[in-house]
Amino acid sequence: MLACECELIWLDKSVNFSESCCLRIGARCDISVAGVNSLSGKSLPWVIEMRYLGVFIVRSRSMKCSRCNAC
Repeated sequence: MLACECELIWLDKSVNFSESCCLRIGARCDISVAGVNSLSGKSLPWVIEMRYLGVFIVRSRSMKCSRCNAC
């Protein structure tokens, strides 16, 4: 995250840590991993489901979307 955050600072951009999260998709989706921290010490939470553009994406071995929260 440090290299990415330095590049974002150089581009005069930032990460909104209150609206961001981490989600794993793939063969090792259920393995515990270290947290993602910023230069200022803020961390991104690991979640099992996230909403992106109105679609709920679920942690799994392959790309899956949830229809449970569909309107």
